[in-house]
Amino acid sequence: MKDLNKLKRKVFAKNNFWNFTTVLIGALFVAGGLGLETNVVQHVGILVGILLLMLAYIWNKKIVLPRYTLLYLIFIFLFGLSIFWSEDKEVSCEYLVLFIGGGLFWVSFYNLRKELGGRIDALVIILGLIFGGLFIVSLLVGAEIVNSKSLYLQASGYRNHNHLGDLWAVVMLMASYYLIKTKKRLYWPVVGLGIFFLAASLSRAAYLALFLGGIYLFKQLDWFKKRKRIYRLGGVIIVILFLFAGAQKITLFSRPYFIQGIAGFFHNPLGVGVGNFKIISSDSANHLWGMDGFSSLAHNIILEILTGMGVFGFSFVIWLIAVLWDIGKKKRTEKNILYQSLFIALGINFLFSTTYFIPTMLWLWFGYLGISQIDN
Repeated sequence: MKDLNKLKRKVFAKNNFWNFTTVLIGALFVAGGLGLETNVVQHVGILVGILLLMLAYIWNKKIVLPRYTLLYLIFIFLFGLSIFWSEDKEVSCEYLVLFIGGGLFWVSFYNLRKELGGRIDALVIILGLIFGGLFIVSLLVGAEIVNSKSLYLQASGYRNHNHLGDLWAVVMLMASYYLIKTKKRLYWPVVGLGIFFLAASLSRAAYLALFLGGIYLFKQLDWFKKRKRIYRLGGVIIVILFLFAGAQKITLFSRPYFIQGIAGFFHNPLGVGVGNFKIISSDSANHLWGMDGFSSLAHNIILEILTGMGVFGFSFVIWLIAVLWDIGKKKRTEKNILYQSLFIALGINFLFSTTYFIPTMLWLWFGYLGISQIDN
């Protein structure tokens, strides 16, 4: 009896410890999505990432590096080197800190999947509800603030875009998976809120991320035949959201920055420093075919890195291809497939939005990568 009570106390203490750790991560992720003092938050992210690695070492007696860590370290080294010729060294340093923190979350989540996996699932849904609540409050009080690094405030001076939908694309994938898997009714309100927040955000990048992430999830779990009605309903909802967003803002030529970025890469083969896309965008030499729209960010994580680091930016592209190849050949379990779909959905979002410079979104992406690379 004493041994049983001792075991219960040990399990209780373990659960409380990891629950507290999850709350700490949650608090950091909330701070990373507010859009306030992001430079400070990113430095705190590095400290939390180091703390998680220390916990992983204490708990597991070792730290295992995921495959292609060396490639990422090469990218980080070249990123730091490119700061020497960056047009705005302070901005580039800020983003270097962000990507260092992302790398730490990648390695720490890779080592702590068993301890954090299920808790992070719940945390993401809670994050969606927190930022959704803040969005509703901002509507009720008539907030006029524009903050492109916030997950609930307007991201554009045109007031026709909000990054809340980009976060909720991830939440919707998570909630939909658990709704189908467990058939628990409590996930229906989450899905309903998700449709509202996605519509309110007018983020086509979010709709595309949800759609393609959902296709990957359903295909890998072989749910296309078993869950035809749900998939078709989801497809109809996403098409309606696309049409609704298209009626609110220009769809054709809405990303002239892609053309500017490609031209800017060839005109600046060593780059202008990560975070300095405004220099590329404002240069008339890059305004091919009248693409003279201005943006301070490339709206594409690959173009952002390539225009910032020039040819050295291919180190990031090589790393990204390598990790995608790695998770593609992993032994697939249901949970692995879920995390892979979330990583893919966020990656797709990063190809059409500026969310890769929002700490919470980038950290989630790296965290899901770490969990996706586990075999079982």
